[in-house]
Amino acid sequence: MLQKKRPQRYTTKLFLKINVVFFVLNLTAFLFLFINFVNYNNPTQNNLAKNSDDQIIENLKKIYILPSEKYEIGTINNVDILKKEFPETYKLAENGDSIVIFPDRMVIYRVKTNQIINLVYIVNNKKNEY
Repeated sequence: MLQKKRPQRYTTKLFLKINVVFFVLNLTAFLFLFINFVNYNNPTQNNLAKNSDDQIIENLKKIYILPSEKYEIGTINNVDILKKEFPETYKLAENGDSIVIFPDRMVIYRVKTNQIINLVYIVNNKKNEY
């Protein structure tokens, strides 16, 4: 018995549909991998800030003996205001410099050049009453 051959147009349409499905699957996989790669290489802002703070402390430990494990870190955003209020303390500071505050001192640190810009001792005149 002879088999009926399908017309050529049906096999071409089927082939085209299979190619479109594979293309969409490949594109989806590529986009998924690309988005995961971008997210892996660009951590969230909180993780970046934490890593940046840790890096600042590690760099400071290399050039200065840190007084304690308790500290707070900030960044100077508007140095002009600080220079008006405390001209001697912030005279060499620039926007973007980091401030590391310990219980007894404050360090102004420039990350770009790995330099301590100023070191200020904090004097507490208040007596702690319990």
